[in-house]
Amino acid sequence: MGNKPVKGVATAVDSKDAVPKAQMDTAISTAVAAVTTTSLGAVPTSRTISAGTNLSGGGDLSANRTISHATSGVTADTYTLATVTVDAQGHVTSASNGTASPFTETFKTSADQNVTSSTTFTNATDMSFSIAANTLTYFEFIIFGQGGPGAIKFAVNGPTLTSLRVAQYSGLAQTAYDTQVFQFSANEERMTVMAGLIECSAAGTVQLRFAQVVSNGTACTLRKGSRTRYATVA
Repeated sequence: MGNKPVKGVATAVDSKDAVPKAQMDTAISTAVAAVTTTSLGAVPTSRTISAGTNLSGGGDLSANRTISHATSGVTADTYTLATVTVDAQGHVTSASNGTASPFTETFKTSADQNVTSSTTFTNATDMSFSIAANTLTYFEFIIFGQGGPGAIKFAVNGPTLTSLRVAQYSGLAQTAYDTQVFQFSANEERMTVMAGLIECSAAGTVQLRFAQVVSNGTACTLRKGSRTRYATVA
């Protein structure tokens, strides 16, 4: 025990004096009895662990305890366009796959495209889509443009035509290729949507086209960011 005396034990006369065993046992028993969880800073076994919301298990500390997370009933999976419900504890309680848009969106224009001194329709870059033979397809050309002094007009073209109905929203429908559907007036900066239904007897490419209404040396412009959407109907 080094140089520390044992309390409650008679002091030996010198280092050779023996301490009676009974006295030593009594001293040790007294010291051990004085040890408590409080004096050691330990947690008493009566302390409990309680399971929170959506958890189970726990109990007092008289034995090893396990906390378990209740299953949510949601199938472990990777969900697409998911609809997910989360409770107040952050648990996913339901999940389901969403429905994809019926539209396919093709390229959007990456740069402005100009037409100068021409009233002849020309293809708009990146404003087209492929169509299969004998399929009815709904389409939208979402157009940003500037008329310039000569104004700007729009039409469509494509494979051998079975039927076509195309218009600016709520406008008069056209039924033939390279027929003006609508126009932006001189120097007018606008956005609009050309929508239609088309069916062709042969596969090919349906194309947005544009030109000046009146030939002018100052360009009309199809703006960067215009785009195409389409969906097969039948």
